[in-house]
This record gives sequence, C-alpha cells and structure tokens, in this order.
Amino acid sequence: MEMKILADQLERLKRRFGEKNFDHEFIKLVANEVRSMADYDFVKFCDVLIGTRPPNKPPLISDFREARIRSEKIKFDFMTSSLAKTLADPAKHEGLKKVLKEQYGNVTSVNEAIEYKRLQDQLKKADDPDIA
Repeated sequence: MEMKILADQLERLKRRFGEKNFDHEFIKLVANEVRSMADYDFVKFCDVLIGTRPPNKPPLISDFREARIRSEKIKFDFMTSSLAKTLADPAKHEGLKKVLKEQYGNVTSVNEAIEYKRLQDQLKKADDPDIA
C-alpha cells in the first residue's frame, strides 16, 4: 500500500471519529494490519466506515483485520478463478507444469502449489510474529 494513501485515509478517519480514537499507537497497529491491502480496497473500506458508522463508534483493530482478510480472499478467489480458466485450455498445461516445477520444485499440480505456498506463509508467520 502507498504510504500517502494510508496517511490520507487515516486522516479522514481521524476527522470522522476523533483524534483520541486514532492515537499514534493505534495508527501503528492499523498500518501493520492493512499494509498488504490494495490501495483501492483500503479507500473503499474507509468510505464504508465513514458512511455507515456514527462518529461515536470508531472502528477497532478487528474491523481492519476483517477488511484485510476479506480483501485477501477476494484476490485469492480471483487468482484461482483465472487459473481455472487458463487450465481449461489443454495447450497451456505443459507450460504450467514447467512453471510449477521452476517455482516449487516437485510440485505437479496447482492444488499442491497452493498448499505449498500456504505452508510457507504459515512457517514465515511462526518465525516472525510481526507478519500479519
């Protein structure tokens, strides 16, 4: 995420929900939580917060976490859907197998690659608790 987008949106949230609800420590937590979100997704999420919550009900970290997870799920679903369309063309299978082998070693299917990547991410998270 672009830092300017993050700063602009946090400023909007401060104006709506008050400075005291977006102190320095809370902003650090929010930034860490949403750093992997696409700019567009974060702006839309802030639009929803501003448009649907009264000023005396500021968002919590769990709201930002749920938005990030939702954004990641949509991106993952789109990628797997696109991949499924690509796999529908038998001419592309050999190229895909080559890419899987280059990227993941002994992986021979997309499902195995997905599981391999998930396992890698889990191991990274276990090694570094700051990774969201």
